[in-house]
Amino acid sequence: MHLAVEAGLAGDPSSASDHLQRVAVRDNVLHDQQLLALAKALTELQSAPRAERRERFAALREQMPPHFGAWRMIHSMRDIRRTFRRTGELFHREGAGPGAWLWFKWKLHWQWSLLPLAPMALAVAVQPPVLLALLLWRLTRQRRGE
Repeated sequence: MHLAVEAGLAGDPSSASDHLQRVAVRDNVLHDQQLLALAKALTELQSAPRAERRERFAALREQMPPHFGAWRMIHSMRDIRRTFRRTGELFHREGAGPGAWLWFKWKLHWQWSLLPLAPMALAVAVQPPVLLALLLWRLTRQRRGE
């Protein structure tokens, strides 16, 4: 599986498709399913003429979310996330357009958009009695000179 992905990333779709024909994919292993989806996407995009790659990416983007949904990317291995990032860079470089770059970046980094919500979540989680106890604890620590 890794050979197919690496051949696709190296720009050799014929070698990647040869590796894909010989690969054995385990159905119950998420890592294998994700690598297979990336290898297929790479070979399909690179086999298309450069003028049609944006349209091809639009079709590929519809097929990839089951393997690269928001929560799956958070829980994916570092190797998968790195390969996903490299695939996104290649898609952008090979003519899939800025939409491809944006889609891959969003899938990798969407969770950072939740960061502004963290103070609100903390305020909801910490109720007034807890805040009062924390304030009293802090005041007693300051009086002792700690």
